[in-house]
Amino acid sequence: MEKMSILDNQRILGRTTNIGNLSGVDIVLAESGAGMTNAAMTTQKLIDEYHPKGVIFIGIAGAIDNIVHIGDIVVCESWVTHDYGDHGADGLRPYGINVYSPQLDSMIRTSHFSVDSSMYKAVEEITEDVIPFQNIGERTPKLLIGGVGVSGNAFIDNFKKRIWLYKTFKALIVDKESAAVAQVCSVNDIPFIVFRSASDLAGGS
Repeated sequence: MEKMSILDNQRILGRTTNIGNLSGVDIVLAESGAGMTNAAMTTQKLIDEYHPKGVIFIGIAGAIDNIVHIGDIVVCESWVTHDYGDHGADGLRPYGINVYSPQLDSMIRTSHFSVDSSMYKAVEEITEDVIPFQNIGERTPKLLIGGVGVSGNAFIDNFKKRIWLYKTFKALIVDKESAAVAQVCSVNDIPFIVFRSASDLAGGS
């Protein structure tokens, strides 16, 4: 935002939305609010109001996989809602969500929402010297690309839940919004990508 030229701002769903330009590209910058519903509402409203060519969603996440450390930036290839399913005597049995597919023009059931392939390829070409990482203790954070991210409304601070998320989804990170943004963008056929910085070890620190 520091490098963005802000030309105007509007109030959208009670939040300030900044409209401006960054390196010759028109930008609409807004906060989604915490949780899946807030993220979905804000994303849909911005799509309806501004008709963006793409969505870049950023924020923090909890590390699930041991390869992710605090400060790392993670760009997952797909996102899943981890708390959608049946909750029976044996716990939660997750399954896919019924959503509209603009490519097929029909309803489908899916659990994974993949980021845009062109955006993902562009991120793969980023070298770490482009990002001004600063050491956290004795370690320099890294850019991690690939894998699965998961989202749900609860803040995860439970070791057993962390292990379940890894075993069930092979998840790298967990947050409370990204899968909702991914679903809304996918249904609207809007290219998207998500950047998350690991702020803690879910169920660990």
